[in-house]
Amino acid sequence: MERSTATPPPGAHGTPHHLLIIFEVDTSPPDCIKGASMIYGYKKLSKPEDWKDIVGARNWRPTRSAYELAHKWHRSGRMPPLVRKAFEQSANPLFRGLSIHCLYVERPTFLDTFKAPSYTDIMVHCRTRDNRPLIVGVEGKANEPFDAPVRKWIAGKGASEKPSRVRRLEFLSSMLGVPIQRDSPLRYQLVHRTAAIVHQAALAGAIAAVVLVHSFAEQSEDNWHDFQAFLRHLKVEPTLKGVFAGPCLLGSCPQVKTYFVWITDAPVRPKAS
Repeated sequence: MERSTATPPPGAHGTPHHLLIIFEVDTSPPDCIKGASMIYGYKKLSKPEDWKDIVGARNWRPTRSAYELAHKWHRSGRMPPLVRKAFEQSANPLFRGLSIHCLYVERPTFLDTFKAPSYTDIMVHCRTRDNRPLIVGVEGKANEPFDAPVRKWIAGKGASEKPSRVRRLEFLSSMLGVPIQRDSPLRYQLVHRTAAIVHQAALAGAIAAVVLVHSFAEQSEDNWHDFQAFLRHLKVEPTLKGVFAGPCLLGSCPQVKTYFVWITDAPVRPKAS
């Protein structure tokens, strides 16, 4: 059963396998597995439409980020053009000439407990030109916000703070190496997703982690402003869209150089039926 161990990317450097692997979730485990709430397994995805059961039918329509990510990343067989352009034109030679070995869709990362993992839209296992592992975690955004601010998330639908969420926030603050107060306006999704991506990079022995927001059909700048505010809180100087920010060395994973980049892309145009 998958918990928090990393699976090494298949294939040797120079012969990338363009595999898309998902996690199937069974919420009714057999009686012989005591105390288990979920079972995770791997399955190869052959076409973009195979993502539908993973991301959910309500998210499977044009202009929704799940649909857009599937068609952009799966059809290209490598990084989508605008993403690849940002990496290849980066001033950092580490990002040029990357090869993709596998992608994990809706990749769960367990944090302080085995409950409520952080699901990264796409976790990309790459290799640098000199064959070092590098992890790119992709968060897709269309018009969806980055979840609730921490100050609202910590209470959920109730009026008072939930002890389990207070503990998780303390854990995430330690992971990132910066204090995040309970009344923080920072978006919770940016907090736990960054921690998850850096954690996966550490497990994989990666030279670096990249937190990549792949944005589609933007109608406002709210998400971009939230992203910039989060970077400033990490003491990372924000940059322009399409330009890498960082690196920074975060809390419990100081061996992993962490970078951030925002890519704005056009939504796909579905074929006329």
